[in-house]
Amino acid sequence: MQERILLLTHGGWGSALLRGVEMVIGKMDFVDEIALGPQDTFSEFENKVEAWVTGKGQDGENQIHITIFTDMFGGTPTNAAIFVARRHPGLVSVITGVNAPVLLEACSQVTFCGGLDIRQLLKNSEHSIFDAMEKIHKEGVQ
Repeated sequence: MQERILLLTHGGWGSALLRGVEMVIGKMDFVDEIALGPQDTFSEFENKVEAWVTGKGQDGENQIHITIFTDMFGGTPTNAAIFVARRHPGLVSVITGVNAPVLLEACSQVTFCGGLDIRQLLKNSEHSIFDAMEKIHKEGVQ
């Protein structure tokens, strides 16, 4: 199954996040971003997402899965992603709260394992945010 990733973020910070991930593991041609701008209405943004999903979700004989990563639950990017995903059951998954470690793991899974295991990604992401000072003190790092 071919995996595509779509980043939906406020103001386009997803593209900067992607550039950072690409510095670590190289170009990710299966990842795109649609940035929500201050001029975008909900309907306009949702239509952009729908057009992208419809265009990328059809690849002839290849089976496709799309994972949409959004920046925060309750925001326009997540809400638009949910509306679109409901129209495409089985084709689209929506994960909210994207950060660099989560995107790095997702891209690594697709690149090195050939697919995205969302359950494993979510399990591993539990460790993607923590108090760094507390961690180094507990582990005795100087």
